[in-house]
Amino acid sequence: ARGLAAHAIAPLGPPMLVYHDVIDEQSDGDIEVAVPIAAWPGAPAGQADEGLRPGTLPACTLATIVHRGPFTDVAAAWHRLFEWISAEGVDITGPAREVYLTDPATIAPANLLTRIELPIGLPAGASFDPAIEPANGPGA
Repeated sequence: ARGLAAHAIAPLGPPMLVYHDVIDEQSDGDIEVAVPIAAWPGAPAGQADEGLRPGTLPACTLATIVHRGPFTDVAAAWHRLFEWISAEGVDITGPAREVYLTDPATIAPANLLTRIELPIGLPAGASFDPAIEPANGPGA
């Protein structure tokens, strides 16, 4: 966000990570930090872009789950979402995302909200109940 402020660009939504690879004990993978913005003006004359570049996430159908709690406990929500995807027989069609809905600088760790998003493709003629209970979310 510091780089955005230097270019007078206001975020339109919460920041996210886009996981282009599997991240595990053996691999750090390829991770991209993304922030939605209205338009990309580019760097002012004489200033570097500080590694910033515009991009677009393609429109898609998402399987999502919201985790409430510290970032260190988000793995349970990932597992639950992958279990749902396996049970429904849908394909993952793009990179996974974690969207940080609350600010850890102002919210206690127990109340942080992280939305996990997985782009999916539905089998022809598929129908399913799109509502799944949030892991550690309201009502959990």
